[in-house]
Amino acid sequence: MALENGINNYQNLSINGLPLSYEGKIKVKRGMISRESFPQVNGPSIIISNIETNKSIITIPVRNIKETRDLFDVYRKNGANNVIQLDDENYDRAVLLDFPEAEDQEIVEYVFEANPV
Repeated sequence: MALENGINNYQNLSINGLPLSYEGKIKVKRGMISRESFPQVNGPSIIISNIETNKSIITIPVRNIKETRDLFDVYRKNGANNVIQLDDENYDRAVLLDFPEAEDQEIVEYVFEANPV
């Protein structure tokens, strides 16, 4: 782990092939098709799949400074063409959902939605 400009750079996160420094912990909700089971009186359970949950959510905490805002503006302009690599997992078709509301120099969380791993 390197300390660069007061920011922890764990070098296990990159977006579109470029390393990204972050502060705090990255949160990942790995996507999958959720399933719900409904038992029957005379017969096997009925399984229903929900494809709406088949997406991963990646939350990245960074310091709200001009350079960071400019960088995430590039990711926004890329639409769903971003690739997030976290350790040995790739999340493709990643789209930045929204810009966080924040004060200058505050730690903010940018949230991406991507294909499941």
